[in-house]
Amino acid sequence: MSKLLLKADNITLSYPDTTNSFGLFRQEAMGQTLALDNVSLELFEGENLALIGANGSGKSTLLRVLAQIYPPNSGRVASYGDIQTLFNMGIGMKQDLTGRQNAVLMGMIAGRPRQEVLEMLPEIIEFSELGSVFDQPVRTYSRGMAMRLSFAVATSLEPEILLIDEWIGAGDERFRTKAQERLADMVGGSRGFILASHNVSIVKQYCHRAIWLNGGKVAKEGPVEEVLRAYIEHTHLNKEKNREEVDAENFS
Repeated sequence: MSKLLLKADNITLSYPDTTNSFGLFRQEAMGQTLALDNVSLELFEGENLALIGANGSGKSTLLRVLAQIYPPNSGRVASYGDIQTLFNMGIGMKQDLTGRQNAVLMGMIAGRPRQEVLEMLPEIIEFSELGSVFDQPVRTYSRGMAMRLSFAVATSLEPEILLIDEWIGAGDERFRTKAQERLADMVGGSRGFILASHNVSIVKQYCHRAIWLNGGKVAKEGPVEEVLRAYIEHTHLNKEKNREEVDAENFS
């Protein structure tokens, strides 16, 4: 049997409902919004798992719980390998540090020894195409430059478990093509990965199994084609229902 890489048991996560201007000061009165409702999953070695669902279904939130960025209200996450995340590219870097200093810092935060990260720097510089800008403060970077730096570092680390929030595109068309090829190689080199995405073709191309989240709950889990079929049918039916309701209102 394949080795278990990542396991989530009965994850529930709520956050304060702050839907009006007083929400931050009236969290108890406003109540809680349930983002994840008793969600469980397992990722085994050699598996590529997709998280699918509409906006607000809980995909990105679940990824951050799995990465232990968000602590759940209840439930447990256990990982049995090195985790690397690819989301919020360029966010969280130290603005007053140079690209070089940030690269070393990000590598060490990811658990790599300083010397190992230093040895990776020439390849990171080459791939990011930042040139002399690499030694300038990140506060002088454009958003695209910061994304390229973050992407170059993250995809140089060769993790055992990879968590991706949407298939990353960074920079101009030429760089995006290079980044997508790099990401495909990284996915192939990982022992397992989880991708949250709306892109059906990417999900079909890279994932073996899928979990469909609907309103923070697992609506269906299984082979990727089977789950995608159910999700697309559900989405189509909802669109038809909404169209019929709009038509009824127009003629009422």
